[in-house]
Amino acid sequence: MIIDIHGHLSPPEAARRFPMPPALTDVDGMLAARAQAGIDLTVIGSPVGAGAMARVPGVDNYRQPRDRLRAFHAWMSGLIRTFPDQLRGYVYANPFGDDDHLEGVR
Repeated sequence: MIIDIHGHLSPPEAARRFPMPPALTDVDGMLAARAQAGIDLTVIGSPVGAGAMARVPGVDNYRQPRDRLRAFHAWMSGLIRTFPDQLRGYVYANPFGDDDHLEGVR
């Protein structure tokens, strides 16, 4: 089994808030490209989409509001339930965050 442990997908809502390549919201396209490359499983994460790959003015990747973290993790867990053989996820959290931040990842 070939596993890519560092993949990115973003919810369509994030693409409306931040400039990012359309491929970041194309779940089916990503899965098809990975399958064609022989990748069996991809681990995904990152709640800010483009902010994880390039600086976005006004966005601090390490200071995500609790509601945004929860919404991202709920979206990501839905993807994993939809594609259990192709996707796994990691929870995004700032280990130096305050209690409110850490509550957002529970």
